[in-house]
Amino acid sequence: MIYGYDYRLITESETDPYQPPTTDLFKALAKNPIAMFEGAQGAPRLSLGALPRLTAGNQIRSRIDAEQLATATGVSVLARLEAYSFGMLQSGTVRMSFSHRSSAGSGGSGGGNCQLVRVRGGASVVVATYVNTTTYANRVIDVPVLPGDLLRIEATSPVSPTGGGGTVQVFTSNIRLSNGGEDLWPGIPAPLEGMTYA
Repeated sequence: MIYGYDYRLITESETDPYQPPTTDLFKALAKNPIAMFEGAQGAPRLSLGALPRLTAGNQIRSRIDAEQLATATGVSVLARLEAYSFGMLQSGTVRMSFSHRSSAGSGGSGGGNCQLVRVRGGASVVVATYVNTTTYANRVIDVPVLPGDLLRIEATSPVSPTGGGGTVQVFTSNIRLSNGGEDLWPGIPAPLEGMTYA
């Protein structure tokens, strides 16, 4: 239901000691909160700082458990797997955990790496890089974030996976984004400026 209430500023003098209560004051006290939620003209707006600030922890908020893979065949062919991405709407720190490996290709062994990347303001920063091995390795890292950030997990094979044109696969699994128990609101990653995140 939309009420369409106007927002009325309550002056300091209306709430001073010994001021007699008025009908207008009581109506403003009752209707102003509704007017604020409905976005009435002149009403205060909710800011990003009102959303819970994120802390690192083990409460899972987003996950991809299934194994994902990308395959490279032949010399000078790179297998790239974008295994996970999440756009941030809140400030704080989140915990990323995941497993990764590469296969043993024909004519040689696997390799390449797995990276955690943070994109902020259109610029990508590699937060951590891990070398792939042929058995799953488990990684956990805490990442500071701001609204508009994008977190991405990427796995890549060697450019020449087996030294002679064989095949190599890169794998990820058990990807989890966790925090200390706060609600996590997904956002659309975008370059932002002039924002207040406190």
